[in-house]
Amino acid sequence: MKIPCLLVIVLIIISCSINKDWTKIESTIEEGLHDIEIVDENVAFTYGYGTGNIYKTTNGGKNWKNIYQFDSLYFEQIQFFDEKTGWIAGSPNKLFKTENGGKNWIDKSIKNELENALIYGMYFQDSRNGYISIIRINDNGFISNIYGTNDGGENWLLVNSINEMILNLEEIDNSIFGTGNNVIIKDIHKKNDWKYNFRDTTNQVGQIRDIEINEVGKVIAVSFNGYVIEQNSENWNSIRITKNRIRSLISIDNENWIAMGDSNKESGNLFISTDNSNNWAKIQREFPDIHRINKFKKRLWAAGKEGLIITRRK
Repeated sequence: MKIPCLLVIVLIIISCSINKDWTKIESTIEEGLHDIEIVDENVAFTYGYGTGNIYKTTNGGKNWKNIYQFDSLYFEQIQFFDEKTGWIAGSPNKLFKTENGGKNWIDKSIKNELENALIYGMYFQDSRNGYISIIRINDNGFISNIYGTNDGGENWLLVNSINEMILNLEEIDNSIFGTGNNVIIKDIHKKNDWKYNFRDTTNQVGQIRDIEINEVGKVIAVSFNGYVIEQNSENWNSIRITKNRIRSLISIDNENWIAMGDSNKESGNLFISTDNSNNWAKIQREFPDIHRINKFKKRLWAAGKEGLIITRRK
């Protein structure tokens, strides 16, 4: 495919501009960080992967304090509703809630699940209503049990079981979506009314780790095999933009997207689209592996290996 020279020049200019905008936050954290949750302009949380360390900032990221340490747990998801109330989930079969800003955590793990079950997906619509996906491994592969709560996690009800590896839960256009190994499932919390929106039977796309909707209703997902999967009307298309793992993406506005991940097979782990995913360009700047990107109002935040925390204005 021939790309007009003007478009190439524009992408290069935008790429260079975005390179300069990213600011690395200097902190004393040296371990790999797996996620970052922004509460407001001052308060945010992040955590180490495999160490159980929870970190908090109260001054907009200038300083980070280790506020709690679990045993060596592999947390996968964190979500806060305000400075005090939040959840964290991970493996093996661990689900915790805090009501005092992370000083103490209450064990809310699903007791009738296997001790070695894997919690990857977690999404709360508000402080009372939420869902988690728990992955079991059996002789036939994977099964994901979807649990829901409507009382702030005091009780959890098994609402669905699907023979898939579900790694992420998100709300897209008033529906709960589950993404996983080669699949995107709509209404995953509805036992008798869920459906595959996307299913790659060739096993090329791999683990779909994130999905996002922008201001004009465009839905895009990204995968560990370097694919961008996008919805066009009733159809879903996939295109490979890198050999690297893509872990996370964010919509900046109705045209601009940023995707991030690892540099496991080639250089470059930041990508930008300025035309609503029609084209993607690599941002020529090297960072350690980036695990998650998040946003709050006009600022983006991302976290990754080697204690990486970076930020920029949208």
